[in-house]
Amino acid sequence: MNPDPRFKRALAEPVQQTSCLLRCVIFLAKNDVQVIEVSGKPGRGHAGLRVRVAASPVLRRLLPECYWRKRSQHGPHAIDTWSASRFGVRIDWDEKKEVRP
Repeated sequence: MNPDPRFKRALAEPVQQTSCLLRCVIFLAKNDVQVIEVSGKPGRGHAGLRVRVAASPVLRRLLPECYWRKRSQHGPHAIDTWSASRFGVRIDWDEKKEVRP
C-alpha cells in the first residue's frame, strides 16, 4: 500500500530536520562537548534548529567558522555569546569573562 503523496511530503521535512539535529548532537558528543539544550521550531526549516552547549576550549577548533553574536553584562562578568552551524543546525554557547574596572 502506497501512502498518499501529500502525507510523504508532509513528513519529509520533519524527518530531515530530526536527522540533521541528531547528526549534530552525535558530532558534539563524540568530541566531548556537553549539550545543554536542544530546540527547534516546526515549519521554520533548518533555521529553527538550535543546540546550546557548554563552553569548551575545543569548540573553536571543531567549529572554526564560529562567530561572535553578542555581549551582555552580568555584574562583574561579561558574557560573550558565540554561534556556529553544523549539519544545518545552529550551535550556541556562552563564554564568561571577568571584567576589571
